[in-house]
Amino acid sequence: MTDLKQFADRGHSLVFDSGRDRVLDHVLDWLAEHATTRPD
Repeated sequence: MTDLKQFADRGHSLVFDSGRDRVLDHVLDWLAEHATTRPD
């Protein structure tokens, strides 16, 4: 599954530039929302 989230004020180095916390928070929220568990 994929989703597109554009950050208008960001370049290609999203996680390396200043302000990366906003991007990383979005990623963590997305992962928590879409997390599934694998059956044993």
